[in-house]
Amino acid sequence: MVFVLFCFYAFLAGCNSPAFFYLCGMAMTIQQYIQKINKAVKELENGKAFTDAISTTIVDQADRIFNNGLDSSGGPIDKYSTKPTYIPVDAGPVKVKPLGKPYGKPKVARSKHETGKRAGKPYKSRYYKGGYAEFKVKMRRTGKFRLFLFGNFNRAFLRYGKFPTLLKEPNRMVAIFAIKPDESNPQGKINGLLKNYPNAFKLSINEKVNHRARISALWNNAFK
Repeated sequence: MVFVLFCFYAFLAGCNSPAFFYLCGMAMTIQQYIQKINKAVKELENGKAFTDAISTTIVDQADRIFNNGLDSSGGPIDKYSTKPTYIPVDAGPVKVKPLGKPYGKPKVARSKHETGKRAGKPYKSRYYKGGYAEFKVKMRRTGKFRLFLFGNFNRAFLRYGKFPTLLKEPNRMVAIFAIKPDESNPQGKINGLLKNYPNAFKLSINEKVNHRARISALWNNAFK
């Protein structure tokens, strides 16, 4: 890069006419241009120039995952389980009564545990014979599979994606970001999503192509 800049400067140094610079689209002095190039090189070296491009890619990825329910190959991330299950009544955006079996008969269904350690205590969960698939219908989240209920993980994914850690390697720079566990996104939930749906969180072909295009544009625009 230093060699290229030196040759460029030596070539223009032989021309003293101001009109020459305007005809070539140069609306700045050589000193100003050198300062611009040095600043661009510094921002490329420390990774600052890439932050917006990385964030844009993460936004595209989040839209595919949480809004469209697609994995990195373009297919559905998964389908909802129909295995009978109990789900805490405060786990969804729609308020429901805590009921156990018999299923589907709320007028006669007992709201207290009959056996076990919690015998006589009220339910804090509701039984869904149709499994998580039925739960999503009850929560008015029908249609394609989406990793979205309250939107807590989606928001965290976007929030932490704005501040990636940049690691310099011999021939590339790698961006890494991690979602910090909290009350809305406990560690178990985060680990479970990443373990159960690894293909969802990989970059799709289009996301890779668009990301490379944004990075190339950064390089090209930096030296105009």
